[in-house]
Amino acid sequence: MARGKGSKARNKASTALSRNGDPGAASPQGSDLQTAFATAISALQSGELKHAAIQFGFCYVAAEIALPHQEPEMQINLRQYLWQCALYRAACLATFEGKEEREEALKCLRHCIQIAEALDDTEKLVEALGLVASLQARMGLAKDALIEIDRLSALAQEHSLRDSEQMALVHKGTALTALGRHTEALEALTRAVTMGAEAGDTRAEGNACIELAKACSAGGDRPGGLRAARRALQLAESEESFERVQFVQKQVQSELAYVVD
Repeated sequence: MARGKGSKARNKASTALSRNGDPGAASPQGSDLQTAFATAISALQSGELKHAAIQFGFCYVAAEIALPHQEPEMQINLRQYLWQCALYRAACLATFEGKEEREEALKCLRHCIQIAEALDDTEKLVEALGLVASLQARMGLAKDALIEIDRLSALAQEHSLRDSEQMALVHKGTALTALGRHTEALEALTRAVTMGAEAGDTRAEGNACIELAKACSAGGDRPGGLRAARRALQLAESEESFERVQFVQKQVQSELAYVVD
């Protein structure tokens, strides 16, 4: 499990520097920050997740210390750098099953929310809220996850972010399933499947189908779970990615094993 999640974290690392600019331009200590960040990215790409998490933590603390001493424009750059560091540290820590690591990952993601709010960056805020909700659900904190999901959904609707609205419905369905609120979960997930299909987003529709399959099974509808699981697998196969097919098969293996009388 850790290897799969680590692979996702490494995929994120490949666009870290190009997406948000050069962190070395953020402050007089920029060259040191840039070197430290590059070291952390290298460790992440190599799968050395514990070392990467430590290094991203070092980067975060160094930038946080430098922040009050910068001009306003440089503070914006540093906050973007802080957001990256907190996000990637969380991604590393969340790959581990320990309670301490996951709580620290959650703390990092909350820092991401605060930084996104300070930057008034809706895109970053939506991403952080979604990651918090997902991690809370994995930690068994479904009620807390619903609070973040409601905020995510409201932001997505306010800014007409259809992909984020669909993602919020998937998270909502997952959390409601965990709470045993099956009727509400099925409603949210069915809508998420429809939105993904209407957008022509195979991955989004597939992710919704995975959670719909689980929700159906949890509510006692095994045939419904099988139908949703088969659709998720069909979508995965259409992506022509062996890794994606393996992932989906693992996620819905119990639903696919159901034999119709």
